[in-house]
Amino acid sequence: AFKTKDGFEHWINRWVPDADPSNPEAEPQIKAVIIFNHGLAEHSLRYDRFGSILSENGYVFNAFDMRGHGKTAEISVEKGTGDFGKLADKNGFTCDMKAYKANPENFKGSVADVAGVLRVFVTGRTQSADLYAIMQVMGPQRVKKRLSMIKG
Repeated sequence: AFKTKDGFEHWINRWVPDADPSNPEAEPQIKAVIIFNHGLAEHSLRYDRFGSILSENGYVFNAFDMRGHGKTAEISVEKGTGDFGKLADKNGFTCDMKAYKANPENFKGSVADVAGVLRVFVTGRTQSADLYAIMQVMGPQRVKKRLSMIKG
């Protein structure tokens, strides 16, 4: 795990090339280091096969779980630093895309729906990088100003 500037812990999964079996004392030959951000309603271990393929071909692949996702969400609940993964559920939305696709009538929508609306209001775009990081850069006043437009 690594900590952000605000002290929040993010879980990181890392795939590293193995040393040459004929010379296990030698360091593995690394072509590049890749840092990866997963998409919405995902977690880094969904990319296990991809990370394995990259490491087998000489690349270090680092994928971390963003806030409210995967092991990072578990850590935040365990440490009492946030219950991010359950906010959607508490408000009638769901993070469980399989449940949503099977029975959409049981929910107001998916967390992807909420995030999409927030993304447009905050960034003015339908696609962008990590929304949390963008909001940190913008600062609380600009974010609140943009979100106040939702109320009409």
